[in-house]
Amino acid sequence: MFYRLVILFTLIPVIDLYLLYQVSRMIGFPETVLLVLLTGFFGAYMAKLQGFRILREIQTQMARGSMPTDAMFDGILVLIASVLLISPGVLTDAVGFLLLIPPVRIITRQLLKVFLARSMVVSFQKTTFGPGGASAPQASPQQARPQQPDIIDVEFTRKPN
Repeated sequence: MFYRLVILFTLIPVIDLYLLYQVSRMIGFPETVLLVLLTGFFGAYMAKLQGFRILREIQTQMARGSMPTDAMFDGILVLIASVLLISPGVLTDAVGFLLLIPPVRIITRQLLKVFLARSMVVSFQKTTFGPGGASAPQASPQQARPQQPDIIDVEFTRKPN
C-alpha cells in the first residue's frame, strides 16, 4: 500500500509536469497557463453543478426512505473529480473531466463497489438479550429472540428494485 501511495504522489505529478511542458512547447507558455486556469475554473463550475444535482438526488432518495448508496458514491467521485480539476495538469484534468461524465462515473462506481466488496470482510454474531444481559449465540433462531419487552428484534430483507 505504501508503495502505491509513493507512486501516486510522485509519478503522477511528474507525468503531469512532462505533459504540461510538451503542451507549452506546442502552443506556448502563456496559452498553457491560460488553459490550466480555464480548465480549473470550468472544472470547478461543472463539479459544483454535478454536486448540487447529486445532493438533491440524495435528499430525494432519503425522503422516499431508501438508502442513497449510488448517489453517495457519485458524490465521492465528483469530489475526487473536482480535486483533480483544480490541481494543474493535463492527466489530472483529463481524469477529472472523465469522472464528471455520468456514464463514465457509473462504470467507475461499479468498479469501486466490486473493489470494496472484495476488500471488506463483514461478520455478524447473533446475540440474545435477557435478564442477565447479552449472552452467547443460540442454536435455534427462536431461542435468539429477546426476553425483555423493551427490546425489539427486527429482521428485514431488501426488496428487489
